[in-house]
Amino acid sequence: MPTIAVWLLMMIKDIMMFVLALSALAVGGCFRYHPVESDSLQAHPLPSGVWVVPEETEALQTLQRDTPESFIIAKIDREVLQRKLPKLTSSDLDLVEAAMVRPINTSRLEHGGLIRFWGNTDYSIRYSRTLRFGFLSTTLEQFETDGSYLSAAELDWLIARDEIGPENSIPDFSGLYLSLYGISQTHEEREWKLKDGIRLGLPDPVAQDSPDRAGTVLHVASFYENKYEHRLLDRLEGYGWAIAHLDPEITLREPNALELHAYSTKSRAIRQEWLAEDPEYQRLKQTSEAYTDEDLRVLSERQLAAHEAVAGQLVRPKTGFEVFPDTDLEAHGQMIARMVDERIAEHAYAAQSLIEESDRIFPDLADKPIVVMGFSAGSLVTPAIAQRLRELFPDRQIAIVMVGGGGDLLSASIGSVFTDGGIHLEPRDGPEPTQEQLDELVTHYRAASKLDPLTLGPVVRDIPTLHLYATRDSVVPTSTARAFNAAHGRVDRLVHPLNHDTLFLFLPGEAGKIKSWLRQQGLMD
Repeated sequence: MPTIAVWLLMMIKDIMMFVLALSALAVGGCFRYHPVESDSLQAHPLPSGVWVVPEETEALQTLQRDTPESFIIAKIDREVLQRKLPKLTSSDLDLVEAAMVRPINTSRLEHGGLIRFWGNTDYSIRYSRTLRFGFLSTTLEQFETDGSYLSAAELDWLIARDEIGPENSIPDFSGLYLSLYGISQTHEEREWKLKDGIRLGLPDPVAQDSPDRAGTVLHVASFYENKYEHRLLDRLEGYGWAIAHLDPEITLREPNALELHAYSTKSRAIRQEWLAEDPEYQRLKQTSEAYTDEDLRVLSERQLAAHEAVAGQLVRPKTGFEVFPDTDLEAHGQMIARMVDERIAEHAYAAQSLIEESDRIFPDLADKPIVVMGFSAGSLVTPAIAQRLRELFPDRQIAIVMVGGGGDLLSASIGSVFTDGGIHLEPRDGPEPTQEQLDELVTHYRAASKLDPLTLGPVVRDIPTLHLYATRDSVVPTSTARAFNAAHGRVDRLVHPLNHDTLFLFLPGEAGKIKSWLRQQGLMD
């Protein structure tokens, strides 16, 4: 019965989304353009002490020194693979093995982190994964990672975490499937921490007979990259833009993250020990027959009992973000602002390294315009990236395009129905923060932050800015979008009448308007 109820709810949601989409089509073509109302406002100077590049640590230097010249992503059992695919020749197998090797083309310390790029730059692969709900489907697409920026702070965290215990990773089902074909993953990327930190992707090369490219669109991805943002990027690429990629990691790590990781490691061990000594659980887990409903009920009960055993032996640490009745809200707001600024700055340094590497590989782009295009969560670091690039490349045209963005990350965290970005303000035990406490916390945060989009709005108002947002957004709340627009004061807007989901659903259809806007700003012919 619960399964049927869930299925019906998903059906109803799909139908409602379909009706909303039809409604949006009837409302002025989904998006309405609102140009800058006044261009007389002057840009503010950037606050001092913003770009505090951290020093290189010994751990970072050691990792850079030990990073190999190449690594192997998978090993091939030639006999098994040829048995599964008999048409493969010996030469084919040689090519497969060669394709598993990734040369590390760049490995250097810069901008407070370790920047590395790997792989062959003469091709790229886009892959997708699909999650299906009801009779519609949501397709999540990711760019192919061929570089990363790993900060000293992130590496220190990874080392300290691993000393306590390994992360409880999700089972790799793709690895199990590949093993059937004699392909075994080496996980050398993990060993060398290549995909830790901020993931980067270089632009695709172009054919020799392709026309000159207009410049670089720096794609700052959403929390869950999706096919709609990639369809828009595909169209911009068709208009002559090179697309570079950056995957934002703006979720904050709790002040007590190590204590929480130690708690998770110990609790997992207690559960495993408890279940290992539970004869009924072990009997059911080892059965080769399909589980009955009664078996599933018993398994669930035994797992719940294991969780209760943990609760009886361990006390879960506080995250360090909680707001209690006696919390010093000014100090709390300053702490959160400092952590947000540090995380945003890392993205600016990563973007700097990405553009510098792209310019090195593709000299035709080195003096061309850069459009920093952030989607959803990615838009929250877009103003800082644009400001950093503007300072580093004063002779290049810079523009900002934000999709579903806003200002004041703390307010977005509090108001979002999707995620709190790791800022868990509500205690597990005790009263919830009052609205008065939250309002005061936000006030102190805004006063302390230097790189929040709301703070940077007036600073980047002399950078051409286009903001696409929805009037009923509850993921990045519409109130934060309007707050950013007001703080900036010179934003051109494409306003969508519905929510975050439909904003992205109809996004590819706005490629032509974005192209026209870029032409108006003199960024392309």
